[in-house]
Amino acid sequence: MSNEQINVFSFRAEFGHDVRALFALLNKAGYNFVHTIQTDDRMPDVWVEVHADFDIEALRTQMRLVQDGHRMLQTLQPVALAQNTGEVAWSNS
Repeated sequence: MSNEQINVFSFRAEFGHDVRALFALLNKAGYNFVHTIQTDDRMPDVWVEVHADFDIEALRTQMRLVQDGHRMLQTLQPVALAQNTGEVAWSNS
């Protein structure tokens, strides 16, 4: 990534394939980012932290293009993963 401001986002996805679809869209759009993914063997949910040179609205726009990407939108926060409870914010849908 460049020396531009780096933003940190985190969210929860219902399945890993939702995250893979999002990352494919971000790559296709030419966005620069690095990510960390955490899983829990007891559930299919995936927890994600993204460091990027784009803003939260750009991320929301790409999330809206993911079929069944609603959980990512509902849990998206501009904080590190450790600070994100993963609770659904219905206003983010």
